[in-house]
Formats: sequence, structure tokens, C-alpha cells
Amino acid sequence: MRSYLSLDLDFFFNKFFSDESHAIYMGHDIYPFMNKLISLNKPIDIVVSHEDLVPYIKKDTYDKIYNVDFHSDIVHDIEGTKTHFNEGTWANFIPDTEINTEFQWNYPSKILSYDDGHGICDEYPRKWCTKLMPYKKVTRVGGLNKIIYSDIERIGICISPYWSDEEKCEELFTYYSPMFNKVKKKLLKINWDERGVEI
Repeated sequence: MRSYLSLDLDFFFNKFFSDESHAIYMGHDIYPFMNKLISLNKPIDIVVSHEDLVPYIKKDTYDKIYNVDFHSDIVHDIEGTKTHFNEGTWANFIPDTEINTEFQWNYPSKILSYDDGHGICDEYPRKWCTKLMPYKKVTRVGGLNKIIYSDIERIGICISPYWSDEEKCEELFTYYSPMFNKVKKKLLKINWDERGVEI
């Protein structure tokens, strides 16, 4: 099985729930996770907004897409409705997924991301119905569980400046210098208070 792993830094660095991170995120630590991803020695795509990963994912075909993210980034695909392409819907725009691909949303907190609905990207919250999502199979998993690292062929990292803590992102990319020196320069140009696209 060939997989693409997409990591949104708001999984670890969500600035809107930072006071609750230690208790509710169950002590998730990004550094061991990043070390594991880097050790795979696979191509790493780094973007500012999550929908910018789609062209990289489209370069190949995958049996599974992991979305390690505070938000689901997938919405119900109901006939007769128009889904706009943005940071909260990008997963609906990967071709042929209904036939070929599984989608796994790994969230940091079931309470915040799912139960309270803060991570659900549908404009009008409704019961999570995977049959209305354009994938062969859609699952949601708490934490960093059920990720098969040996299947990962390519990795995407999304900064998500509106959602992620600026200082923690800068610390992360500084820690992994010089690997991410180009990213550090990009961080200086980001407006951390502006959403790229409204969901």
C-alpha cells in the first residue's frame, strides 16, 4: 500500500486552544513525530495553506491519504451542492479517490476536534457520514495511532498560519536547520492573523 501523509502544524500548535493543549492533546510531542518522518527519507512538500498540497498529491496515486490535522479538511459531498476549493475542503479534490483511495483523519483531541465540532469543516455541521465523502473509505483516529510508516511514499507539511502558533512554528523550523532554511525565510513573509481562504 502506498500512502501520502499530510501534516498540518495546527495538530500540535493550534493557537486557539493552546491553554488546553497539555491536558486534552494527551501530551502529543511534534519532535519525535518529525524525527520519525524525516528518518523515512521521503520527499517532503512544505506549503503555507493546506490546499496548496493538492498539486503535490496529484503527482502520483496513493492507496491512502493520512491527514494529521486539528481539522478534518473533508466535507460531505452531496449531489447538487457546490463545494468550494479551500483549506477546509482540499481532500474532496483529489481525483479518483472514491474508487481507489482511503482517507484517514488523525486528530489531536476527540473532544475539541470532533465532539465539540471545532475540527469539522462542513459549513453546516451534521452527523459525520462517510458515505457522503468521496473516498473508498474514510476513518477518523485519535492521536498519531494507526499510521503505517513503512507505506508512506511522500510527506506534506502545512504551516496554516491562521491556526498555528507563530513562535512554535519558528522554533520547529529553527530546530531542523539547515534542512528547512528556505522555510524560515518564508515564515517572515506570512501574515499570521489572516486566513488564506474562508471555509
